[in-house]
This record gives sequence, structure tokens and C-alpha cells, in this order.
Amino acid sequence: MAGAPDSDYESDTCAREDEFLGGESDEKSAAVCLEVPAAADSVGDGLLTPAAEAIDTFLQIQKLGAFACCKQVCLSGNQEELHRLLSSRSRMSKDEAKISLNTKLAMCSLFADGKTTQLKRQKVVHQDSAERSDEGRALIAQQKPRQGIAYYAPYVGGLCEKAFESLFSISHRTLHVYRMQIQSGDISARRHGNHQNSSSKDIDEKTLEDWIYDVANTIGDVVPVRTRTKRIISGVERRYYSFDKYVRLPSHLTWDQLHTIFLTYLDDNYIDTPRPSASSFNRILAKRCPKIRIRSPRNQLKDPPPNVEKKLDIHEKVLPFVPAEYANDPLYQTPTAVVESSAKKIKQDRRKRYAERMKAKEVEKEQEAEKEQEEKEALV
Repeated sequence: MAGAPDSDYESDTCAREDEFLGGESDEKSAAVCLEVPAAADSVGDGLLTPAAEAIDTFLQIQKLGAFACCKQVCLSGNQEELHRLLSSRSRMSKDEAKISLNTKLAMCSLFADGKTTQLKRQKVVHQDSAERSDEGRALIAQQKPRQGIAYYAPYVGGLCEKAFESLFSISHRTLHVYRMQIQSGDISARRHGNHQNSSSKDIDEKTLEDWIYDVANTIGDVVPVRTRTKRIISGVERRYYSFDKYVRLPSHLTWDQLHTIFLTYLDDNYIDTPRPSASSFNRILAKRCPKIRIRSPRNQLKDPPPNVEKKLDIHEKVLPFVPAEYANDPLYQTPTAVVESSAKKIKQDRRKRYAERMKAKEVEKEQEAEKEQEEKEALV
């Protein structure tokens, strides 16, 4: 079911005593699949009310003003400028804020006026001083000068590196990544996250689907599975049952084993397609082959034998009081001669065992009484 259900409607489907992708299916595992709305890709996007946004901006300004970034405390005394900058950033989307930050860093690299700082010399330890000197010079000659940068922020002015990181809520590593991106000549917001896995999307799902159906047709059993749909309408719960055909693989198999067998099949047949991981294998099967499942080991247990004694009692003691319209129910059918003789034998054996237990208890009581009598006579 796509979309969120109504307040008076609820549906869930369960397949009893089946194992799917390595787990037992029950009422909880067959939950309703709801369509989750996409998250807004922005910093503000109306998630906060104007009052809440103003309070959040005020708290950020107080925190930044008290931040001891260096001896000069770059952000103190700039409450009005910080308010302008933070208010503007709160109304930007995520990509807009990133492009704005990259543009600031690109301008900051120009404000440095081409200043560079030499890298620290790496110590080269050798026994021979002449060799140490020659290799040290060669190593330093290979090193490139580091490009300097002067950090500035709109409305605020010059900042130190720590103040810049704190103002834009980025880590030192993230700042380094942005600087490397700008040095490569790109200030656009690199797209990342929430994209389909490039390796997973190239998997040939049709090949996997054809293979699993061949396996299911070879070693699988087609069995009817009861599914239940529950609906709550006006506070009244109604359940509807239906049967559908599923293919159940032998219980000694696991999905990890099937994944290994599939990879071997691809290698043996020289099929040029990306090899799916175990998680991708399970995901594709769940999407394309939902009715192929592994039989649960507990399904191999046989049903308990019928209680023939109760069948006979129902026929003899309950049937006379059953209404005529229900008398033809299979529950009240006339037991066969084998069932009747078996039930009578069970009753006789039970009564015989009961009589033997009672007789053993009487003998035990007599022995205890004789023992007590002997003890009394010995005391006299």
C-alpha cells in the first residue's frame, strides 16, 4: 500500500511459518510499507517559525561572541554583523550555503595577495653528513610551497582560521577539502548523498531473477500460503484471509549459500556483469521475487497425532446436542472402526494404569503402617 493510511484504516499482511531472507515472517515482520516523504534539502525551508528562528540565531550569536578563538577574539563585539550573516544563511538551501562558502574561500585566497609559506623541512637521518645534506636539499626542492589564505566573512571582516570554522560550523578537515576543491578550479557544490549506488545500479537484475526462478523450479515446492489482511473500520477490526501460491526452497539452504552459488554460476558461465554483494542480492530478490522463500526448519516437524479418544467422545456425547444444521460438520463425523477400537483401547490402558497406581499406593501405606507398628513394639 503506497501512502499513509487513513486514521480508520490499517492493513498488514503476514505469511505464516515462512522464512524470507533468513528470518521468520510473522505479524510484526509484515508491517505496512509507508511512503516516506522526501526530506527538504535546505537549512531553513520553513522548518522553524520566525520566532524560533530568531531565538536560534540569538543563541548562535551569543555562543560565537564568547568563543575564544585566539588572543584577539575575532567574533566578539560583532553582534549586529553576525545577525545579518546568520539570518541570511538560515534562509539558504544546503547547496546555496555550500556555494556561498566556496565563493568566500575563493575570494579569501585572492585577498592573500599571492603570499605563500614554505613547508617545514622533513628530517632525514643518515650516518653520513654529506649524504644527509644532499638528500635533504633534493627533498626540499621537490616540495611545493603552500598557498596562503586570509579568512574574511561578509559583514564581519577578517577572521582567524578557528573563528572562520566556528562561524560556518565546519571542521578543519572539511575546510581543507573545500580549499583543495577551490585550488582545482571548482567552486560548485559537489553532489553527494541520496544517490543510487553506482556499483549496485549496474547489476543485471534480470540475470539474477532468471537464475533464482530456475533454482526454484528445480528444487522448490509450490505451496499455498495463507495471507491475512486486517482492516479497522469505525473502530471495528475485520480480518480477511486469502491463499496465494509461494515457492518454498529446502530448509537446509540459506541466502548466503545461494549468494555464493550465484557468484559461482556467473564465473563458470563467463557472464560479464557486476557481482552483487550479499545485501544487494537480498534486496533484489525481495523486490523482484517476493514469493520465493526458504522453508523454515520448524515446518519439517510432523503434526501431532489426532486424539482418537476425543473424537469418539464428541461423536457419542456432544453430537446428540448439536443443532441439525451443524450435524454434518466434519468435526462430528462418525469415527471409523479403527478409530473406535483405538479409543477404547486407550481408555482401558489408562484405567488399568490408574488401578495399578492406586494399588501400589495402598501397598506402600500398608508397609509404612507395619513399619510404624514395629517401631512402637520395639520401644515398649
